[in-house]
Amino acid sequence: MRKYLFENLASLKSRAARFACALALLGTAATGCGAVTEQELALAEQTLHYDLKLNLSIPGTYQGLKITCANLFGIQCSALPGLLGLTTSYQVTGLCDEPTMLCAGDIKLLVLFVVDFSKDPAFTSGFAQSNADNMRDVQLFYTAINGVDIDITKIETYIGPDGIRSTTDPRAVYLGTVGPLARKGQITDNGNPLPVPDGSPAHDVFVGAVRDPSKPLNVLMAVTARYLSGDPVPSAGTIDVKLKPVVKMLKKD
Repeated sequence: MRKYLFENLASLKSRAARFACALALLGTAATGCGAVTEQELALAEQTLHYDLKLNLSIPGTYQGLKITCANLFGIQCSALPGLLGLTTSYQVTGLCDEPTMLCAGDIKLLVLFVVDFSKDPAFTSGFAQSNADNMRDVQLFYTAINGVDIDITKIETYIGPDGIRSTTDPRAVYLGTVGPLARKGQITDNGNPLPVPDGSPAHDVFVGAVRDPSKPLNVLMAVTARYLSGDPVPSAGTIDVKLKPVVKMLKKD
């Protein structure tokens, strides 16, 4: 009911403003009737860095051994993690990799990035905070670099307030999925950034961080990396992500 009243009042205010401007066009004095236009504000690029240590331990007997999905040994791909001793601090699921028809292990891990707007000139000048209510659609342009010699099949992205640690946290809002990202490879948005549409739960989270940049915005990435049987044991490496938010603003001329 409260939401309806707010929306109704906002609608009445908008209609009153349009009526006043209509009177101005008919020669009646009126003020504050400037046209409302849209403009884009590019916030500072955020460089997010994560040291990835998979801690895989594969017995020498099985290193370099490619196990096909339909092998003669009767080995089920679902048993691959236990068979190869794939030990890690993350969840590992055995499956058949259809492109290669080799048994594989999907390693699932969470990568948390903290986005700090406090040093962005748009925030240090106070411009962003004072215009938070004028922010509409947000586009998150990105580049992701995989410094680990293992394929990343997908990255599911969430944002939320500072303190989220799980995708099941009710404060974590799903944005979208990017990838695949090849081992030692790089991907960019190619003109298709992650959208944060106006009115969405993710938009509320983003604008909340804009209003108070002292409270960092958290970006949580659920990464799925795929180890193929026979591949070398992946060494430690890094994942680097660059985010450049572009905000559509309403501007009154």
